Amino acid sequence: AESKEGKNAARAALQSHIWDQLAAKGVAVEAQLKNLSVLLEDDQFDALTMVRMELEPTTRKLVKVLATAGGHLATSDCSPLDYSGPVAAVVKVLGDVLDVITAPVRTIKQLSYVNAIAQTVQSSLTKLDVEGSPVESTLGAAASYRTPTHIHNVVSGNLERLTQRLQVLFVQLTNTIDGIDGETGILLHRKLLDVLANVRVTSQTLQQAVHELATARRLCEIGSSSKGTEEVAAPQQAKGKKAEDQTLWTCVAPGASPPSDKEKGTLDELVWMLTSTTMMDNDFIHTFIITYGSFTTAEVLFAKLMERYNVPKKQRCKPNEDKKQVQLRVCIALKYWIEHKGSELEDNVLSDLTDFIDNQLVQDGQSNLSGLLRNALNQATSQEAKASKVIKFDLATLACTYSQTDMFMSTPVKEIAEQLTLISWQIFSRVGSSELLNQCWNKPKAHHRAPNVRQMITRFNDVSYWVTYMITAQEKVAVRSQIMNKMIKLASLLFEMQNFDGLMGIIAGLQQSSNSRLKHTKAMLKPELAEEFEKLNAMMQPQQSWKFYRDHLRSIHPPAIPYMGVYLTDLTFIEDGNPDTRMDGTGRSLINFKKREMVHKVIQEVEDLQSIDAGASFDTLEVSEPLFSYLKELPMLDENQAYSLSLEREPRNSPKEAIL
Repeated sequence: AESKEGKNAARAALQSHIWDQLAAKGVAVEAQLKNLSVLLEDDQFDALTMVRMELEPTTRKLVKVLATAGGHLATSDCSPLDYSGPVAAVVKVLGDVLDVITAPVRTIKQLSYVNAIAQTVQSSLTKLDVEGSPVESTLGAAASYRTPTHIHNVVSGNLERLTQRLQVLFVQLTNTIDGIDGETGILLHRKLLDVLANVRVTSQTLQQAVHELATARRLCEIGSSSKGTEEVAAPQQAKGKKAEDQTLWTCVAPGASPPSDKEKGTLDELVWMLTSTTMMDNDFIHTFIITYGSFTTAEVLFAKLMERYNVPKKQRCKPNEDKKQVQLRVCIALKYWIEHKGSELEDNVLSDLTDFIDNQLVQDGQSNLSGLLRNALNQATSQEAKASKVIKFDLATLACTYSQTDMFMSTPVKEIAEQLTLISWQIFSRVGSSELLNQCWNKPKAHHRAPNVRQMITRFNDVSYWVTYMITAQEKVAVRSQIMNKMIKLASLLFEMQNFDGLMGIIAGLQQSSNSRLKHTKAMLKPELAEEFEKLNAMMQPQQSWKFYRDHLRSIHPPAIPYMGVYLTDLTFIEDGNPDTRMDGTGRSLINFKKREMVHKVIQEVEDLQSIDAGASFDTLEVSEPLFSYLKELPMLDENQAYSLSLEREPRNSPKEAIL
C-alpha cells in the first residue's frame, strides 16, 4: 500500500490474521497478545525518527562538557563550567525517546507490565538532579591531603570513564532505534525492552556523572580560593633538633639490643626492623610495605626513614650499627617501597623523596644508590600513567542496526567469553594492594581508596542482572531456554579460561529468583548442559569456606581471574576478628603486626595472579568491537522489574500449554 491509510489498514489486517491463527490453534488471544510485536503507525515512526536525530547532537554536547571538566582538573584550570544545561537537554531527549517508543503500547491492557517499567524509568529521569551534589567523601579526602592531586586524578579518571560509558550507551540506544523497521513498522517487544533497559542504565550513569561534575567544580573552587596561600610543609626533622634527639633512635633503651619482635611493636620499632643491619627478612619487608597504610601514612613513614638514615654519633643500642650499612638498608627499603607503592604516593611525598634521591644521596657520596632509586621512581611513575590510561575506541566501530540482545543471540559464545574475560582482566589487573586494606571498599568515606575493587563488585552485580534480563526479556519459552543454554555454555567456557569472577557472575544470575522459578524454561534445557551447570554450581558453593573452589584455584596455573568476593570475605574476617593494636607488659599500645601478616597473605595471592607472567595470555586477547563495548555496558533491569517480567513469562502455577 502506498498511502498512509493503506499501510495502517494492511498492518491491522496482519495483526488480525495473526490473532485468527492463534485462535485456530486454541491459544487464547488475550493471554498471548504480550508475545506479539507492536505495529508503529507512520506518524509514530516519524516521531521516533525525529527524536533519534536530536539524540546525537545533544549527547555530543554533554560528552564535550564531561571531557572539558576532566581536563580542567588535570591541568588545574578552574574556568567556570556550566553543565546543567547540556545535562537537562539529554534528560529531555531521553524522556522523548520513552514517550515515543511506549506510545503504541499504553492502551494495551496486556502490556501493562511494559508500561509499569517505562513509568519507573521515566520517573528516574524526572528525578535526575541536573546540578548534582559533590561527593562529600571525596571532598573530605581531598581536604585530608596536603596536596589533593591524587584526589583530582581520581575524579578526572572517573569523569573520563563515565564519558566513555555514556558514549557507548548513547550509541547502543541509537543502534536499537535504527534497528526498528520503518517499512513494516514492526517493533518487537524485546527491542522495546532493550530501549527501556538502556535508558535506565543511561539515567543511572548520567546521575553519577553529574555528581562527579559537581565534585570537580567544587574541587576547582577550593583550589582557586587556596591559591596564593603558603602551604606549610611537614618537616622531616624539626629545625635545630639534633639527630641524637630523634624519636626513632630513642626507642631503644641505653645498652639494649635492637628491636626484634616481628609480631608487634611501635612504629619506630617496626621501622627499625625494616631497616635492620642484622636481620634481613624479605617476608617482613614485603608485609610492612604492602600493609603500612593500615597503621601509618606515607608522609610519616618517609619521615621515619629519614630519621633512620641520619645515624646519630652516639647510638644507644649495643652493639652499635655501621652507619653506611644502616643507610644502605634504608635505601633498600625505599627501593622496595617505590617499586610497590610509588604510583600511589602523594605529590608532597614524591617531592621530598625526589629531593632525597637527587640531592641528599649525591651529597653523601651515594651516587650509585641515587641512580638506582631514580630509575625505580621513573619506572613506577611510567607504570602509573600506563595503568590509569582509559582504553580509547572509535565510535564508528560501534555503529550497527541491531540491539544489544540481537548481538548476544547472534555472536558465537567463545567470542563472548573472550571479551568478557578481557574486560574482567582489565579491571582486576588494576586493583592495588592498598585498596584491600581497612575494608575501604565497604566504607563510604574511604571509597576513593578502592576504585577498582568497587568496580569489580559493580561489574559482578551487572553481569548477574544482565543474565536475568537476557532470559526474562524473551517472550517465548523456547527462546528463553535457548538463552539459558547459551549462558551455561558461556559459564563453562569462562571456567575453562579460568575467569572465575565472570563464572560466578553468570551462576549468580542464573540462580536469581527471576530465573530459578522459570520451571517450563528450565525443563527445556539440554540435559548435558543442565548437568554441566550443576557441576559448576557445586564447585562455586561457599560451604566449608569455599573449599572446592579454593582447592581448584590452588591446583591450576595462572593466568586466572579469581572470584574477588572470596578474598574480600577473608579480609573482612581478618579485620573484624583481630585488633589493630596489642598491649605489652608495660601497658604500651603496640601495632599488631601479626594481623598485618594475615592480611598480607591474602593480598599476596591477589598479587601473584596479577603478575605480568600470569596475565600474559589474557593480554593477548584483542578487543573486538562492537561486542567489547556492548559487554562493558550491559542492558539490565532492577530486581523488582526483572521479577515482574518473570511472572509475565510464566505466571504462578501456569500449565505448560498456557505458555507460548
